[in-house]
Amino acid sequence: MLLLYDERRSDRRPISGDRATTDAARIGSDGNSPTMRITWLSSPHFFRAERVIVLYVGVDQAAIDLLTALLGPPFVG
Repeated sequence: MLLLYDERRSDRRPISGDRATTDAARIGSDGNSPTMRITWLSSPHFFRAERVIVLYVGVDQAAIDLLTALLGPPFVG
């Protein structure tokens, strides 16, 4: 599964890398925050580049390598 969030609207604040990183630090190795439980179908991997956040849920190393090449290393997962 691949989910893409693209912040294109100029009337919204851009995605804050510091905020995303801080929020991501609260996510445990099982992909859950302290206040919410999610049953993931597979391992979650969150990527960020400029105004784009991508969530890839899966273990296909070729997909992870491609996303890493395009967006940089995951900030979670």
